[in-house]
Order: sequence, then structure tokens, then C-alpha cells
Amino acid sequence: MCLFEHVYFARPDSLIYGHSVNESRHKMGKRLAIEQPADADLVVPVPDSGTVAAIGYSAQSKHQFSLWAGAQSLRGSHLHRAAAVDSLVSACASN
Repeated sequence: MCLFEHVYFARPDSLIYGHSVNESRHKMGKRLAIEQPADADLVVPVPDSGTVAAIGYSAQSKHQFSLWAGAQSLRGSHLHRAAAVDSLVSACASN
């Protein structure tokens, strides 16, 4: 079986060889924090399947976990973020 099944493809509530995918991802995140410590302010998951691993990394490293920091930091001010959201949810004009 490919490692990506545990890391990326499998649903979090799946069992692979009798092991919880969710628990495996959490343990991998903790192990990564031990083997590859980072001088960081936040732990941000990318992609969504990395959320549980990021939580494990955060727990082990004591760095703050943030689900939305990455997306929010891409925009400067509140007005820029609001304009970005408006552009995403605006209806398209029909011709």
C-alpha cells in the first residue's frame, strides 16, 4: 500500500491495516515536530487532509495551531479581505 493512502487519500475515519487514519496522521505530525523542529509562530495545515497532522505537530512543538491564518495573511487589511470575499461570492452578470 502507498504511503499517500495514509497521508492524503484516505478519509480520516478510515482504518488501514487496523489503524485509524486520523490517529496515524496525528502521530505523524508529532513525529515530524520531533524530527524537523521549526522556528515558527503558527502551524497551518495544507491541504485539508493535513489538518490532523498539523494539530499533532502543534501539540508536540507547542506552536500555536491556526486553521485560517494562512488565508487571512494573504490579504493586507480588513478592506482587502472583504473585497476578496465579495469577489468570490459575487454573482456573474448574464449576457
